[in-house]
Amino acid sequence: MELIENEKFENIDFQIDGFKTGEFENCSFLNCNFHGVDISNSIFVDSEFMDCNLSLIKTHKVVSKLKSIQFHHSSLKEVDFTHTDLSSSIFSHCDFLNAVFENTNLEKADLLTSFHYNIDINKNRLKKSRHSTEGVLGLLSELELIIE
Repeated sequence: MELIENEKFENIDFQIDGFKTGEFENCSFLNCNFHGVDISNSIFVDSEFMDCNLSLIKTHKVVSKLKSIQFHHSSLKEVDFTHTDLSSSIFSHCDFLNAVFENTNLEKADLLTSFHYNIDINKNRLKKSRHSTEGVLGLLSELELIIE
């Protein structure tokens, strides 16, 4: 696997241009389109995604490979994070509409300003993760509570 270090990727449409699998260390992705792209065999270390569309990315086999990543103003709609380690990651103003979280490690993750997520607290690890008051409702949806 090719090691790619300290690179800045800007305004790239990986859906059209294709995505090359690799180990990305300390890389920045700015205003890039990953919609539907398979990143399963790639590793991201100390990298950042800003204003990116990551909707419907394929992450199976990515277990433990998205830890401590920063996502800012990015779309993560319908992403399947099953068995993914997202611990200590930062999700700033990210949209998780219809994203799937099952056996996902979100310990110490910061979702304070993110929205549209539904995470089953019984099927995921959430210890010391950060959420807004509104975001907490996305943690309670599976409990079928009546909140007035």
